Amino acid sequence: MLNTGYFTTIAGLGVTISGFAALMYSFRGEGDLTRLTGWRIRYIVTGGFAVSAASIGVVAVAIVTDDPDLQVRLATVLALLAGIPSLWTFQSLEDREIFRTRAEAISWVAGSVAYEVPHIVNLFLASYRLLVVMWALMLVAAMSIFVREVGDIYRTGREAGRSHDGPAD
Repeated sequence: MLNTGYFTTIAGLGVTISGFAALMYSFRGEGDLTRLTGWRIRYIVTGGFAVSAASIGVVAVAIVTDDPDLQVRLATVLALLAGIPSLWTFQSLEDREIFRTRAEAISWVAGSVAYEVPHIVNLFLASYRLLVVMWALMLVAAMSIFVREVGDIYRTGREAGRSHDGPAD
């Protein structure tokens, strides 16, 4: 049987990370929203809400059926479906402001494939452990983009402080 508490927690974290994206947006000044920042915020919001919606679906699956293998397979299908909203990012592969080098674009595609393949394999394996690990990785994907954006906000703030106040410590 699926641990509904785990998936409910992941749903809450997905909504939280989406809220953090709004907070990041609020830290940006008027006209300071670059295409990269906008892209990151959209990715975090779509990723966070997709994980949340799919996690709530997993809880519903656990309530509807008592068959553990069927639960894992249906949860895996929901994980695959949760990845669909982020496919819009592939339209940005040629955008040099978002993916500065060809290597960044290739690594994004490779990472996306590496993420989806275990889900497809799990449709046949019905491994609960693999499902739990992959579900956590869904959340980590949105969180990693969040960390990059926070790093940029911090770096931009420190650089602005140096240019106005002289050298920083």
